[in-house]
Amino acid sequence: MDNNGKNSESKSRPGRFKAAFLPWLRTMSCSFVAATLGIMITFGSNAVLNRKKQEKTEQTIKKMALKHICKSLRQLSGNARSLTEADSVFRYFNRLYPDSVAYADTTMANKFCQHISDFNFHISDNTVEKIFSSTGNTWEMVGDEEFLDFAGPAFNVINHMDAIVEQNSKQRFELYKDICCSDEMRSISSNREFAETMIRRKEVREFIMDNTMHTLFLDGAVKELQRLADDYMRKHGITEADLFENPDSIGHTVKADANFK
Repeated sequence: MDNNGKNSESKSRPGRFKAAFLPWLRTMSCSFVAATLGIMITFGSNAVLNRKKQEKTEQTIKKMALKHICKSLRQLSGNARSLTEADSVFRYFNRLYPDSVAYADTTMANKFCQHISDFNFHISDNTVEKIFSSTGNTWEMVGDEEFLDFAGPAFNVINHMDAIVEQNSKQRFELYKDICCSDEMRSISSNREFAETMIRRKEVREFIMDNTMHTLFLDGAVKELQRLADDYMRKHGITEADLFENPDSIGHTVKADANFK
């Protein structure tokens, strides 16, 4: 073979190699790009899904807390109204003591018997609060600082108000039990006599002072906390209908019959 043949063959080899390599290179490039895009899409999708999952979890946590707060406020608002009504009757008899109790209005005497024997056994569902207090991770899932600043103190205030209602009920129960178990009860034949006997007891008058303070605090605290809850929910476009379907509270009241014919 002459030199011209060798040169021609040597020049054609790179062309044949390039022609054979290009399809493989194109295939590898497409595969690489596809794999890269697949990885990006997978991680991107996971990031989006995780973000959506986190947002959904945060909304669920906020909904649970708001539902608990609204339900508690509804129940405590009823307690505040009951205490306010009782307080006006109790203070009426306190003003008559000691000289004019025997001349008390019959209707007010009937109301006194009704309220002093009104044992509001406060049933609080603190399941939601236990979820929040048992682990810090629950609060960490919520990134809404405005909500955290509202919900945390709200739980504390609600607990304090629950304790006041429970203490008030226990005081009424003890006072009513003591008078019912006393010898004085045998000679009582009317609501007026019952109210007069009760108001002459020092511990009853002390309870009335406590009841007035409890009433003022409970009424003010409920209204202020309700205002804060309404402001937050209004700002974020949340209604109580969004939180729960059944608007009824879970309060349970047991009343003893203290009326005398």
